[in-house]
Amino acid sequence: MQQFRMNIIIIIIIIQLLQYKKKCQDLEDTLRGSEIKSSPSFKVKQYKQKCEDLEHSHRQSLKNEELLSDTYIKPLDTANLTQVGELNLASLDLQTALIRLEEEQQRSSGLAHVNAMLREQLDQATSANQSLTSDIQKLTTDWQMAREDLDHKEQEWREEEKSFNQFYNEEHNRLHNLWKSVVTFRREFNDLKSATERDLHNVRSDINRTARGMYSAALNYSSNARHVDTQTLVALDKEKTERTTLENQLKEKIRDNVQLQARYDTLTTELNTKINDLTLLNDKLHQQVEEKDRLFK
Repeated sequence: MQQFRMNIIIIIIIIQLLQYKKKCQDLEDTLRGSEIKSSPSFKVKQYKQKCEDLEHSHRQSLKNEELLSDTYIKPLDTANLTQVGELNLASLDLQTALIRLEEEQQRSSGLAHVNAMLREQLDQATSANQSLTSDIQKLTTDWQMAREDLDHKEQEWREEEKSFNQFYNEEHNRLHNLWKSVVTFRREFNDLKSATERDLHNVRSDINRTARGMYSAALNYSSNARHVDTQTLVALDKEKTERTTLENQLKEKIRDNVQLQARYDTLTTELNTKINDLTLLNDKLHQQVEEKDRLFK
């Protein structure tokens, strides 16, 4: 259970690191885009070109002024005043352009400083991103190893569970068959016992009937002794033989009954022993199942 929680925590950390990596990547793209858009090189080139044009115009104006002063030495007329005004305007435009150029240079310096700071932050973010990437790879490797270990343990547990279920089913079926055999034997023994008791009852009835016959014969013997000596002796011998036969049958039935009772007691003891052993084994297996269930909860 603790291993499973550790795997969940590792997965959450990996997800957070991936989200942070995505944010860093977005910030890096944004900084690169802003760096391209806010690059002052193009504006500086424009201002330099404009300043060069103004300087060229100013030099051209100075050359024209020198040519005019060398060629024409005369009082200024309206046209000369106009040219002087234009030169003054050009000079004023040049100063304004120089001031703007200086402002743009200062602004370019500020942008360069900001760009350097952004580059430094970008380098730091890149370094942090690389460190996070390394940590993510390490965590991913650890997570994969933990996942493989967990899958291996889960496979082992499934195999053990399958073997245990198979063993439990076999033992349950064997116990069920054994119990069916016990029930069948008990029913057959009860049937045999009932039949034996019925036969013994019949034998006792025959013995009692024979005894009564012999008693009646003995009573009649005294009165009929003179007339039926030979017949009485034959009858007595016959009754004696029948009685002996019945007694032997009774003894045999009693001996069979005793043997069956001893066999029943022996089988009952053996079956009770096996049932107790199987009950203990079943309780032990249930305890193992409960322990495994507690381990995997």
